[in-house]
Amino acid sequence: SIASTISTTKINIRTNQLLEQSQQQSEEIAAQEEEMRQNMEELQATQEEAARRSAEMQGLLDALNTANLVIEYDLSGYIISVNDNYLKLVGTHRDDLIGTHHTDNMELTKKQKDENTVFWNDLRSGIAKKETERVEFEGKHYVFVSTYTPILDEDGTPIKVLKIATDISEFEKAK
Repeated sequence: SIASTISTTKINIRTNQLLEQSQQQSEEIAAQEEEMRQNMEELQATQEEAARRSAEMQGLLDALNTANLVIEYDLSGYIISVNDNYLKLVGTHRDDLIGTHHTDNMELTKKQKDENTVFWNDLRSGIAKKETERVEFEGKHYVFVSTYTPILDEDGTPIKVLKIATDISEFEKAK
């Protein structure tokens, strides 16, 4: 009888220990679940903010493309993208411009040709440039005020160049 009582007492003590351990683990799991729920809420808020910013950025890009002439160049000065406004203005097709060099169709003096190397070296170094350019397409002359801005990767290294231009040909003719 005494042995049975001692055995039952030992079993009860062990059962209480296991119960306490189980409750402690349940509390830890509940705390982890709460932390995970909070992390999920933060992640959702971050995703919503990213989506909002992405939509805002797309709106800015659309506005930029609607109001300006936009061309993207590789770091050697060759066109990799051109917007519809530019194509419409100069009356050419995208395929005719993609792959052509920045200086193609431009009226450049010998000095300007020499300065072109420095110009592109500066852009490759991350320095933005502003230019007034005279361009000829199919016998028509255009004057553009252009800003060339290097586009940087996440490490701050230039990966391409964005040109945003405004046609000022009519103002030049009026002078």
